[in-house]
Amino acid sequence: AASSPPSASSSSSPSGSRLRRALPKWDELDRKIAGIALPSVANLLILPLVSAVDTYWVGRMGDALALAGQGAANQVFSSIFWVIAFLPSVTTPLVARAAASGNLVKARESICEAAFLAGAMGLLGALLLGLASNSALSLVLPPGAPAREFALPYLQIRALSFVPALFSTVGFASFRGVMDTVTPLRVALLSNILNL
Repeated sequence: AASSPPSASSSSSPSGSRLRRALPKWDELDRKIAGIALPSVANLLILPLVSAVDTYWVGRMGDALALAGQGAANQVFSSIFWVIAFLPSVTTPLVARAAASGNLVKARESICEAAFLAGAMGLLGALLLGLASNSALSLVLPPGAPAREFALPYLQIRALSFVPALFSTVGFASFRGVMDTVTPLRVALLSNILNL
C-alpha cells in the first residue's frame, strides 16, 4: 500500500509546535501555577536579603574578623540545619495527599507528627550547636583561627533559633501542602521585618 503524502500540519517543525505548547498561555492553569510559584520564589528571596542586612550591620563594626566569624557561624548553622530539615520534604506531600482526599483529620495528624519531630530534632540541633559549638566550628575554622572569637558567641546565640526555624519550615510545608504559599510569605515578611 502506498503511503499518503504528509499533511501540511505534520510538515511543520515538531520542536516549534512543542515549544508553543509549552509556553504559558496565561489561562486558568497558568494563573494558578503562577499564584503558587511567585509567592514561593519571593519567600526564598527573603532569607538572603535578611542575611545581607545582618552582614551589613556586622560590617559596620569595622572588623573583618567579625564578618569572617559571622560567615563561618552561618555556614555551620545552615549545614547542620539543612541536614536535619528534611521534614518539609516529607510533610508537604503527606498534607497534600490527605487534603486532596478530603481527610482533614489525617492532614492535621501529619502536621502534628511533623511538628513533634521538628521540636525534638530542633532541640537536638540546638543542643549540638549550643553545647558543641567549638567542635561544630571546626568544620569550617581551624583551631586558633582569629575569627573563632567572633564565630563562637554568634553560633551559640544563633543556636537558640534552631527550634523556631525548624517549626517554621514545617509550618510553611504544611501550607504548601494545601497549595497556600501566600500565608508563609506573609509570616516570613512579618517575622523578618521584626528581625530588622
